[in-house]
Amino acid sequence: MNAIPPILALPNEILAKIFGDNDLSDVDISRSIQVCKLFKENIQKFVGQKLTFAVDDISHSGWRFARCLLRNPEIGEHFANMTVEWHRRNWSDWKIDKEHWTKDWAWTGLEREKISALCKKWDINEKTKSIILGGKNSEALLPLLLCLTPNLKSLDLGEVDLSLVDLGTQAYRPGGETYSSALKLLSCEFDEDGDDDDDDRDYHRRNYNYRVQTAYYNCLSSYQPLDHSLFFFDNLRYKANGDIVGPKTLLPGLANLEFFKIAGPKNHKSSDELSLHQSECFLILLLPRIQSVEILSTFSHWDSHEPLSDGPSTLKRLTFIRGFDDRWGPERVAFFEKMSKITSNLERLYINATFSMFDGDPARFFEPIARVFLQNIKCLESSNILVNGGGFNEMGEWNFYEERRREVARKQKAFELIRGKLQTLKPPPIVVTSNKIIPNVLKHLNRSGVFNLMLSCKALYDICYPDLWASLCFGGRYDREYPRPSVTAEASHRLVKSFELSGAGGLENLERLELGQGFYIAVDDSDRSPNEILSALANQIELGNTPKLSHLSLDWTLMVARMRPRVEDEFHDPASLRFYRTIKEYSQKKTPEEFRLSLVFNLPSPPKVDPTSLLDTRNLKDLEVLLLWDENLAMATLAANSLVDILSGSPNLENVTLRTWIGVSYQPRGEIKKGVKQLWEALTGLQTVIGGLKNLRSLSIIDALSIHPSFLLTPPPACRSVSYRGKTTTLWWEQFANFPFSGIERMTLECTELDTAEGKAMKRITGQEWTPVEKLLLGDVKVSTLRWLNISPPSGGLGKEIGYKGYPKDFIKCMLKKNIQLSDECLRPLASQIAISYRAERAKVMENVFSMQMANLKTRLCAALDTYAEDTALQTLRETRSIGEEFQSEMRNKPVDMLVQQFENELGPEFIAKCTETLRVQLREGRPPSFSNPQRDQYDSDDSY
Repeated sequence: MNAIPPILALPNEILAKIFGDNDLSDVDISRSIQVCKLFKENIQKFVGQKLTFAVDDISHSGWRFARCLLRNPEIGEHFANMTVEWHRRNWSDWKIDKEHWTKDWAWTGLEREKISALCKKWDINEKTKSIILGGKNSEALLPLLLCLTPNLKSLDLGEVDLSLVDLGTQAYRPGGETYSSALKLLSCEFDEDGDDDDDDRDYHRRNYNYRVQTAYYNCLSSYQPLDHSLFFFDNLRYKANGDIVGPKTLLPGLANLEFFKIAGPKNHKSSDELSLHQSECFLILLLPRIQSVEILSTFSHWDSHEPLSDGPSTLKRLTFIRGFDDRWGPERVAFFEKMSKITSNLERLYINATFSMFDGDPARFFEPIARVFLQNIKCLESSNILVNGGGFNEMGEWNFYEERRREVARKQKAFELIRGKLQTLKPPPIVVTSNKIIPNVLKHLNRSGVFNLMLSCKALYDICYPDLWASLCFGGRYDREYPRPSVTAEASHRLVKSFELSGAGGLENLERLELGQGFYIAVDDSDRSPNEILSALANQIELGNTPKLSHLSLDWTLMVARMRPRVEDEFHDPASLRFYRTIKEYSQKKTPEEFRLSLVFNLPSPPKVDPTSLLDTRNLKDLEVLLLWDENLAMATLAANSLVDILSGSPNLENVTLRTWIGVSYQPRGEIKKGVKQLWEALTGLQTVIGGLKNLRSLSIIDALSIHPSFLLTPPPACRSVSYRGKTTTLWWEQFANFPFSGIERMTLECTELDTAEGKAMKRITGQEWTPVEKLLLGDVKVSTLRWLNISPPSGGLGKEIGYKGYPKDFIKCMLKKNIQLSDECLRPLASQIAISYRAERAKVMENVFSMQMANLKTRLCAALDTYAEDTALQTLRETRSIGEEFQSEMRNKPVDMLVQQFENELGPEFIAKCTETLRVQLREGRPPSFSNPQRDQYDSDDSY
């Protein structure tokens, strides 16, 4: 067997980091997706794919990608990073290679309709729309792509090239030939003759050059945005002369953007009078989820546009490099002051701006700019500000060389660290790991692993030792078939002795104490290990040696079980009573936030243990009750009332689980009706108490539906998760359909139908005909807030034959219709079951088809082989008059060759054609297995009871 390639054996977390590396291009990612299914699933699930949008690329990659997204919009949801590259038309390159010119593109009629609909939906302005449809300047496609990539986290506009055409060095040469040829390439009309009647050739030439240059720049401006440098900024909201301009809704691709970067613009002659506007910075700073912005651009002038609001921006990190090339020096500080008022949540600022030659000494701006940010942003520390290499030192004074000083200090520290490592033995990486990281690592290790790690290195002892004592569990493992004491007398004696010799020891780090099922099991009467440990623990708690104890978990299910009455004496033992009294006093001093109590216990009929007398149930957060009721409904009612008393004294419960069993099939009719009425009243009281638990987050009713199959125990408004498992009736489902389950996000249902005897009993109890649940039609349900629904797997495979045994006929239809926010993970089990049933049924069909066709083929092959063998033998005997070697050779080869040739030319294609046609017909007509529905008289006749 071939070994698995090492990279395929890596866990998904490592693969996600590999594929999420920023050095991988989108081409690398695309190729990785095609390698194997493992890579594809990891990249699509964990890594946001990268997109490179090439403006005016010769191959029209941006246009082709836009067409792909128009046909399949869901593809755009996978992209988290977009980088823009600029490949503007270059006239000089065209002079060398005529193919090196980006030609226009054209949309289909359907694509134009989709583009128009998107532009209308997201308020993309008409100028942008016309340029998109015009098929010349692909920069205008960027707003369209942002409508189709809603999950973008990062957008890098690259080094912006504003001009549609780069004329190169030809732009510096006088004459209109360059502009004229560029106009022709751009398909712009120009009247070369004009209306000039002057015979002066020089004047005519100068006039021609002026007109052709004017026509050229007019042509370029017709493909430029209306009010901004880029179509990207032209489709953001801003203020112009006090009026709000731009789309009403932010483009989807910008709604979740966290990182933005822009550089440029490229400087060449043909982009004269095209520049970035200073106000365009503010449009980016006010994106709703922006975290980091890098502006590496040059701004030419201050326009009249204003930001939509004064913030505050969510921006955390700002990098501003390059700067200004106009002569408005006093505006420098004003520009950054305005920026500082918007970015009030800024945590790190780096500015390295260049200034105009008309600004004089630019150093006079550095400190005022830094102090403007420091004054207006309260959360910005002075140590996180750098302006053109300057910053504030530790004394808060301005230093023009602070960045250099910090870099020298960093290198010096790194040098000293390296020199120190070279002089001594290199310590293991785990030793130099931060003490804040190691405790998080220990959470993922079992106790044995933590203990071995502690022994491996002395430096880790002080970290691992408290973790070993953070949790103590006694009797956590219990085998019902072979019960044995979880803590032997010898082990408990050693533990108690260690407390006596060394005091509390590690108990000062104890946070969670758990006494499980097996803790109270003793081999014989002489083995008193549980009481010995309880006494020792009580001593340490009374002495205050467990200051961090914040969670006590108790499992009493064996102590109060009906089948083990002997162990109930534990509650009357002085050591046990002392321990519970000590715990109760300890927890009473704590608030519910400081102490958590978890309890699991049986509640037989009559109740034998009252938790409220032994514990402070005010701190009870987790409760699991096993209601072991017998067939006496009066005793069951008493147990239900006891449960009401326990819940009434536990106002801070967060998780409640009820498990019950009760039989009602053999009770006399009169006693049943009387007992059920009393039980119903008790359950109503139970519902009232549970409905008043304001902190309850999870309610699980496991097999407790048998309390009364028609009683629905509903959760309180604060509950977020509910689970029901057991037998139900149509009345229960009618109550279920009419209850809204407000706030419930997770629901688990494992419901079954009543059997014949139980149905008969229910008929006697209610006096009404009993209808099987599967015949019930809910029509509608009120629950509509579910995000997760877990139910029993369906039976059947396709269409109307999909069914859920124990559920109403239209249950799944109603739930899916009202809870549209259910996740794919929730719907996957249903889809998987349908696929399994579909495959199983079709597999039988395919098996039958191939068996039938193979049998037919075998018959025809055998008949043909008989004919060929007989003919060959007859012909050979006629020719050789012998059955020697020559005869044997002919018989070995010739019939087989003839048969193979017939199979290749006739039987084989015919076999494939018949199989294909038969599969096509029978697979479509194949049906999933039908339900094994009971006969009518099974439910509708009293004789069966």
